[in-house]
Amino acid sequence: MSSKKITKTWWGEKWLDSLKGVYLTNRIGRGKTYANTGRVYDILINDNLALAKVRGNYKSFYNVSVEFRQFSQSEKNTIIKTIYENPQITSALLNRKLPKELYELIRKEGVNVFPVSHNDIKTSCNCPDYAPICKHIAGLVYMIALEIDKDPFLIFKLQGLDLLDVMNFEVEDESIDDICELFQHEDNESDNELDFSKIPNLHQQIFELLDDNPVFYAKNFKAILDNIYKSRERYLKKKILGYSRFGYGNYYEYYTKVDFEYDRFDGSEEEYDDWLESIFLERWGMPNQWEEFSININNNHAISKITPGKNTPFRKDKSESTLFGFFTELSESNISKFSNDIQFLNLVYQFSLELIKKHSLIPELFKSGNAYHIRWIPPIFDKTISNTIDILTRSCPNDLITFKNQRISRKDQIIAAVSLFVKGFDEEYLKYGVAQSIKKNYDENVFKLFFFNPQKFKNEITTPESLNHPIYRGWGFLNYFHLIRLI
Repeated sequence: MSSKKITKTWWGEKWLDSLKGVYLTNRIGRGKTYANTGRVYDILINDNLALAKVRGNYKSFYNVSVEFRQFSQSEKNTIIKTIYENPQITSALLNRKLPKELYELIRKEGVNVFPVSHNDIKTSCNCPDYAPICKHIAGLVYMIALEIDKDPFLIFKLQGLDLLDVMNFEVEDESIDDICELFQHEDNESDNELDFSKIPNLHQQIFELLDDNPVFYAKNFKAILDNIYKSRERYLKKKILGYSRFGYGNYYEYYTKVDFEYDRFDGSEEEYDDWLESIFLERWGMPNQWEEFSININNNHAISKITPGKNTPFRKDKSESTLFGFFTELSESNISKFSNDIQFLNLVYQFSLELIKKHSLIPELFKSGNAYHIRWIPPIFDKTISNTIDILTRSCPNDLITFKNQRISRKDQIIAAVSLFVKGFDEEYLKYGVAQSIKKNYDENVFKLFFFNPQKFKNEITTPESLNHPIYRGWGFLNYFHLIRLI
């Protein structure tokens, strides 16, 4: 049998080791084959009881159960007291991380999280083997270890103590949003002035929440994302913030797919800026004359229509990269000469650039039809970013962005617009700015889900109850994301 570990977290491995110690048997290891080959199914975990069916050699299946001893009230009080007396433990729990230091501290106080005797768990199986741990029970033991891998808090919940309830988290919707549910926010008012320079860099705060090797990915996904966040910033500073139309007698295009021909400039130096502006306007179909500008998005959170589209590059290509290219080239124009719609979207564009630069974006998973998608959004759990969005809602037009031709709140319009701009940026960044070491992951389903295309999986994604804090609505489900259920 392979010696390769089936578990990926300290908590999952500790669960298996504890049972091996209690029963002093090699039978626990026999369950690994059952778990790996899909023989354990219809798993149900409720309160302190885990139930499953396990395929047998002489019977279609056996009914198996593992029942956990409940913490006494005194033990619960000891655990809670330990948490609140240790700020580092409290901080980790607030960030949805379960440090193994908690185990060590409460063990010193006489509280055992894992089984230490036969009295700590009760097992049953209707197979002919009457040992406390038969190979069928061992299969369920391994499946419990995998569930603990996905949600380490489960080992406490199985014994009657929900640590997240202890921390007074509010439990929200337990399912992944359908795309229609993305547009449910209400608009708030704020009295502060708009200042994008105050947007915080959230790189450390976000990445402290992530493990190096999540259960859904065989490689160090945290390192991959870290590389992407940092190389996004470098590409932004070089290609976007450093963009200029100036081209030594030519018009330097950021977006090269616009089909437009012009003669090389041959006037005086004083006339060059005006010539560049005229080329920009003609390239994009005279946007200074557009009375309105609006975007409709479809079920895939992709642009289905941009108005005006007639006699503009948006008629042929209404992609997010075209939208991003337009506002990048617009950046050198006098914005006051354009409509209120364009002026406002330019603000959201500048906001989006600052979010990319400050690593202040999180992926949000949603479902449309039978496919899963990810859009990149502002982390509204941060007060400064949430306040900035509230300020932007004041001047946001009612119908600047619609979803399937239906009006959505101004707050949802802003979040959707940021997502569209980031997608447009990423389309160019992934072609020209990403490191070669990252490109080798392009064909993998998880990577495609994050940056390229929606993905269909053989199973449903389910979000555990313990991952419903607002920050995890957009990010923590990647723990994470329970993609292990899909792939």
